[in-house]
Amino acid sequence: MAFATSASRFASGIPAGHDLWPNMKPHLLLPMAALLGALLPAQNRPQPSQADLVQKRTEKLAKPVFQKAPWVHDYDQAREQAKKDGKLIFAYFTRSYAA
Repeated sequence: MAFATSASRFASGIPAGHDLWPNMKPHLLLPMAALLGALLPAQNRPQPSQADLVQKRTEKLAKPVFQKAPWVHDYDQAREQAKKDGKLIFAYFTRSYAA
């Protein structure tokens, strides 16, 4: 069972008559389609507003882990301080409030 059109076969260099997924079992198509159908709506969820993002950032920075050490939130300031003190920079990255 081939899943590519003639044009895509031509563009990809796959010879005609070659099965793209020779080991694909037909009974797996329905579960795969259901999984894809369940995941696609998550891609279209509304984006949070800037105010929501700021609130999430504020809540995250209020956690105890950020209160127990002198975290610097400005990269340039952190570089200057690290150079002055002869120390390395420990960076914590998250996407929970990134736009």
